[in-house]
Amino acid sequence: MVDRFLDHLRLERRLSANTLRNYAVDLAELTRFAADDAVDAPADFTHVKVRRFLAAQRTRGLEPATVRRRTSAVRGLFRYLVDTGALDASPFTAVRSPRRERRLPRALERDQVDALLATPAGDGFVAHRDRAILELLYGGGLRVGEAVQLDTADVDLDHGVARVLGKGNKERIAPIGRFAVAAIRDYLPHRRRRVRPTGDRDPLFVSDRGPRAGTRLTERGIRRLFAHHATACGLPPTTSPHALRHSFATHLLDNGADLRLVQELLGHASLSTTQVYTHVAARRMREVYEKAHPRARTAKTP
Repeated sequence: MVDRFLDHLRLERRLSANTLRNYAVDLAELTRFAADDAVDAPADFTHVKVRRFLAAQRTRGLEPATVRRRTSAVRGLFRYLVDTGALDASPFTAVRSPRRERRLPRALERDQVDALLATPAGDGFVAHRDRAILELLYGGGLRVGEAVQLDTADVDLDHGVARVLGKGNKERIAPIGRFAVAAIRDYLPHRRRRVRPTGDRDPLFVSDRGPRAGTRLTERGIRRLFAHHATACGLPPTTSPHALRHSFATHLLDNGADLRLVQELLGHASLSTTQVYTHVAARRMREVYEKAHPRARTAKTP
């Protein structure tokens, strides 16, 4: 039962090897629970037993994300059994998924962004490339995955925009700002000295060393160079490249940008996804008020 479902996910759904490994672990937990609870066949799983299984996962102190993934794996298994005729109905019809905890994105302060963008030093290929990447992530609000997919033909420096392929293969035209334009212009001559053009699909950002030198820079490569520069300018070690995207959105709202405009710039399919940034902007406004207004400051104990 479980093996057939995993084969279905691998061959037909084409899930990644990492996701398949996680699902195998999740469903092994279900198999152990079934053995302990004397559940001999899928039809013996009632919604009460499914709820008991999920409650047992939550009481083990697992991360909420792990519980959500485990729930998704088990729900998918029963949906597969219904689709293949092994079950008449899924016991999950009466089971609610655990609510996703909504964390507020962490944006950098403007002086932190300035310090980070000024960190890549020197006049060589790596310094110019890294400056261009950091300026683009902040100036255009791009995801790391979107930045690595850019080809040279995707960037129109005369008009200051980039053609970006976002989630769900949804394409958008993203303004990138004059600082990113200038940084990319400075970088391109260094890139041309290292890469032989092959046509319109030449990667914009390329690796500088090893057997992959001159080939498309990977997401891992951007995360590595970001961590190096973030550490160098004193940012917390947990800061990720996505913080620049959060900062892009938050700073726009701080300066009066319309929420729907920010939604379009970020490439969000739903406005509700963007609305989380209004909470960030409101929190920042409250912090500034409490620090700056005489009637808001906490009285000092004599």
